[in-house]
Amino acid sequence: MAIKTRNFDEARRQASTNWELIWWVFMRVSGLLLILLLWMHIYIGPKLISIKAYDYTLLALALLHGTNGSRYILDDYVHNGSLRVILKSTLYVLVAVFLLAGGLFVAKL
Repeated sequence: MAIKTRNFDEARRQASTNWELIWWVFMRVSGLLLILLLWMHIYIGPKLISIKAYDYTLLALALLHGTNGSRYILDDYVHNGSLRVILKSTLYVLVAVFLLAGGLFVAKL
């Protein structure tokens, strides 16, 4: 279940595992980083030639941020345990495919 809180101390008390707390922190940090990276991509990116590591970092961070948000939604709204496992497994496989395909695409740029 997703942690529903606004500060770190409340999140630490609500977290069922340390991984949930780590993912809670990741969502906050990655959201800020995505805003910064997106701004840099729009305004500074055209002036740069091509930075493959930057492009792949932006892709990977956006995918992981979205995947974690999707995982929260599945945990909150899918109550059938076996269906939740199937949907999460499908989500993780799709993310792995997108990360691999994105990495291959960025490498060929």
